[in-house]
Amino acid sequence: MKQLLTIALTLTLANFPILSTSAKPLPTPPPAPPPPGNPVPGGTFSPPPQCGTPAKVLNALIPQKNLGSLLIGQGLTASQYPTFWIYLPYSSEDISSGEFSLHNRRGRKLYRTSFSLPQTAGIISISIPSEPKYALEEEQFYHWYFSLKCSSNESSTPDLVVDGWVKRVALTSESERQINAAQPDIWYDSLTRLANLRLTAPEDEKLKNDWIDLLNSVGLEALVQEPLVGPVGNSIGF
Repeated sequence: MKQLLTIALTLTLANFPILSTSAKPLPTPPPAPPPPGNPVPGGTFSPPPQCGTPAKVLNALIPQKNLGSLLIGQGLTASQYPTFWIYLPYSSEDISSGEFSLHNRRGRKLYRTSFSLPQTAGIISISIPSEPKYALEEEQFYHWYFSLKCSSNESSTPDLVVDGWVKRVALTSESERQINAAQPDIWYDSLTRLANLRLTAPEDEKLKNDWIDLLNSVGLEALVQEPLVGPVGNSIGF
């Protein structure tokens, strides 16, 4: 009986869905050690703390799925050096510092950077540097964290953390078509391409509608009207 239960649980986890009905399911990645602060995987603290009194909370732009008591955020990329997008409801006056880190599925830190924050709230991006030592390998899972310290925080522990998983896959003609069509299957690349197009042509109505459709497709409709800020500045990788 114990063996049957183990097999049943394994099959359940292996069929965990992601993104859209046309996307292939991803196996559930194992948990990795979080940074200080014990965030809820794939989301924010529960209940989420605040820096100041914003109307909304820190949020990663990534599809999220419930797995038991956990909320897992994960998506695909075909890029060696993907870009990650986060909704930041704070101005630089509210936050003293920010940090981004990338880990392999065993929890080993592969990349970390600190950065300066924008003057206004909005959707920001962080990219992995285009250096061979940081390149993501195909068919591998990676776990990333984005953390912030409030201006009033004098300790070394971050106040706010969001995280997510990314798996790199091979770029095929079909996945390239999905990215160019702003479909959610290759999530990180579709989001990045469309966001960058919107940054260069913010008044383009078709791009606006594509943006709304893409975010709505994964339950991020609350963020469709938030301003796109783009890359954070003065990053220092280590």
